[in-house]
Amino acid sequence: MEKAIAQMGGFGRFQWLAAVTLIIAKNGGIYFYYAFAFLTLEQMYQCRYDTSSPFTSCQAETDICPVLASGLPTSLEYQVDTSYAYYLNNWYAEMDLVCVSKVKTNSMISIHYIFYGISGILFFSMTDRIGRKPTMTIMYGIHSIGQYLLLFVPTYSARLIGLMILGFSQLKNTVPYVYLAELVPAKYETAMSASITSFDCATAAVVCLYFITISRDWFPLFFAMTLLSTLSYLTIVFILPESPIWLLNKGRTADAIAALNKIGRYNGVEKQIPADAVFLETKELMTTT
Repeated sequence: MEKAIAQMGGFGRFQWLAAVTLIIAKNGGIYFYYAFAFLTLEQMYQCRYDTSSPFTSCQAETDICPVLASGLPTSLEYQVDTSYAYYLNNWYAEMDLVCVSKVKTNSMISIHYIFYGISGILFFSMTDRIGRKPTMTIMYGIHSIGQYLLLFVPTYSARLIGLMILGFSQLKNTVPYVYLAELVPAKYETAMSASITSFDCATAAVVCLYFITISRDWFPLFFAMTLLSTLSYLTIVFILPESPIWLLNKGRTADAIAALNKIGRYNGVEKQIPADAVFLETKELMTTT
């Protein structure tokens, strides 16, 4: 197989496309839970009781929540203090979490990791049973639904479900390591795994730099990352072939040859692997049996 991958262009245009696609696939959507602390960062408020008076600084616990909890008619108006040093136009303001308990707010991220664990128990063998590409197609598709739900439905219940979906479809975060390693020459496997992990680790830095230097509004960054994630998903579905190594291991030699030839075409290789080719791995398997 290693010789076949080399004959199909080695690390060529296709491998660059696969690397970029699967790095984005791994990191698509992780901004929602890696940056959860930013999205729910408590904000400072300004209040007034008289429309003719200016807004003045006030505290949620002492000035806003007791009035709202009383259920009595009130002329109280409050707004986020945009002059606050750590002001962010985030979920805290968008979902009006000012009087919501921190336990309820943090349960959104807790439910994400609960379903993350449940999914791992239920689907740990999925990628070996049905293949790398089908697993990514199913799980990444479900994950994308969760991303758009988090983006466009700003209610507590919708975002709770959205984070639950992201946790349930967590296999799309781990399969790219194996999938990419099986699409590149062996000598590049470590570099590809390191690249995926490096971009994963850079998430917090990207979010911080965005809020510090570009905008205090959460939506543009997360919308852009979701669009990239969608483009990555479509590339997997319509362009990337199944792993030829997985196909060969499953005895699907003809499909493995077709996948390799597709890789070769993207790399500009004119020569194709013949349909009756026999791989060294197949010979070794026949010898041992």
